[in-house]
Amino acid sequence: MEEQWSIETIEELLEAINLSKKAAKNHNDQAALLELELKKLIQPGTQAKFGQYKVSYSTTTTKRLDQKWLKQEKPEVFEEYSVETESTRLLITDTEDRKKPKLDFDVKLRRPEEW
Repeated sequence: MEEQWSIETIEELLEAINLSKKAAKNHNDQAALLELELKKLIQPGTQAKFGQYKVSYSTTTTKRLDQKWLKQEKPEVFEEYSVETESTRLLITDTEDRKKPKLDFDVKLRRPEEW
């Protein structure tokens, strides 16, 4: 017997994903604030060991191609050396956070064995 997925099941999964992402964001925000506090205490160029932790705080310089400038100034070179890539994207938007009306639409459900 094939397992069918309901809209309610997907809504529950989306809610769990949303809560998990919010918790992770809060955790990451807290970690970023703590890192800022640490950066206030040490200077760039620091390499030290604090208990079980080894800390390296350095300044790095990188060179990147300015694609916008190249495309504008030398579009033929940009096109010649550009490579197209294809990827998939899953975008989940919490419609309750928006002022726009919620839209209903048809959803084609895939069975787990099709994943």
